[in-house]
Amino acid sequence: MNGDWEGHDPTGAVDDVADAEQMAKKEAALREVARRIAEGDYAGARKEIEALDQADDAKQPGAEELLSKALESQNSVSYLRRQLDKRDPAGTLQVQTDWTGEFKRREWLCPKWLPAGRVTMLTGAGGGGKSLLALQLAVAVASCTGKDRTRGRGRNVLADPGGIGKAPKVLADGGSRPVVFATWEDENDEFLRRLHWLPDCDRSDLGNRFHVVNLAGTGALWGPREGGHRDIVAELTANGMRFEAYVRETKPRLVVIDPVAGAYSANENDRSAVRAWLSHLNELAAEIGAAILLVAHPPKNQDDEYSGSTDWRAGIRALWTLRPNPVRGYVGAPGKQGASTGAAQGQALTLTKANYAKGGRRAWLRLEIESYDQRDMVRPPNAGIGDLTAMFWEECSPLDAAEAYHKWRDWDPPKEKKSRRGEEKDPEPETPAPYGAPEITDIHGLAE
Repeated sequence: MNGDWEGHDPTGAVDDVADAEQMAKKEAALREVARRIAEGDYAGARKEIEALDQADDAKQPGAEELLSKALESQNSVSYLRRQLDKRDPAGTLQVQTDWTGEFKRREWLCPKWLPAGRVTMLTGAGGGGKSLLALQLAVAVASCTGKDRTRGRGRNVLADPGGIGKAPKVLADGGSRPVVFATWEDENDEFLRRLHWLPDCDRSDLGNRFHVVNLAGTGALWGPREGGHRDIVAELTANGMRFEAYVRETKPRLVVIDPVAGAYSANENDRSAVRAWLSHLNELAAEIGAAILLVAHPPKNQDDEYSGSTDWRAGIRALWTLRPNPVRGYVGAPGKQGASTGAAQGQALTLTKANYAKGGRRAWLRLEIESYDQRDMVRPPNAGIGDLTAMFWEECSPLDAAEAYHKWRDWDPPKEKKSRRGEEKDPEPETPAPYGAPEITDIHGLAE
């Protein structure tokens, strides 16, 4: 036997002829489509194209080939999702046509500040205390359980000895849903230290409701596809899939991502890439009913609230800024000539953008730091880290915020602004100061 069997052509000539015939048929069909379009027979052309699409669909890879190619891809889920969208593009659309049904009221984690099921961003200069503020928010959420939400009871995010109460306040949900805090910067011991410094924080009472996911060295959650240029294609990474699987399993009330630079490795100036990630996060937040807080840095020039495309602001539903603001009616900040004639500055948390509430809300803050030897400090101590017994953001009056900030910056104490006749002038309107005036220094590496 020569190894051949009936009907088989060892030379492959029969296969070549079959391929040639198939190509000739497809070319003839394409010519027919082109002719109908040229003659204005658009309905006929559309039918011919649909017939060609159906023929191509019949030759698409089967299940085993799809699985093989998916496993070869860095992101198998993303590969299969693209294949599904390609075969059933209409299935990805969410279309609403019935508008007669009931609707749910807007859910808030912090009334008028932090919407549930949506993405919010917190920005501020490096070393300015954003991570500490995010931690205080996380602890407040994890600790605020089992209380009557209908009466508006909850927990203050910031220490509030003066009862001012303008800062975010966490509403209780009567349950025990946890918080997931993703970090690319701080180790577990640093979280233990900061939890120890926070007032009214019972670490044992947090139970299993405070989850810190240390992602340092593991890569981004959203970035370029394997083999793709960072300016062209970005998608959920393998690290991102693992993190989101954990989030879906945990079902938290709050997810903190600190910082954005660790989670997002695509081009921050690419509007489509930025919008794709923020849309994905908003979809995830809506799915699990959690608020997602992104902690981000401003650009190097610090003239803007965030770094990168304008879609960073457009794609989020609320924006918090933590930075020094002028305190009207008071002076004491160094001017251009070095004299303390500039407007007094105080650290403030401002709701810069709000899609579902009135923007411009502001809470004045001071960073309260205590040591074992001196318990009344409102600026970083000269002693080492080991001498600290407390460090936390505290809500206060504008003047208290200015006094604390001026003491921190070694500026002259704020004083009331007087006219030439010695009478108090009308207060000037408050306007946010640019990030570059003044620059915030790091607090022993702790405030960030």
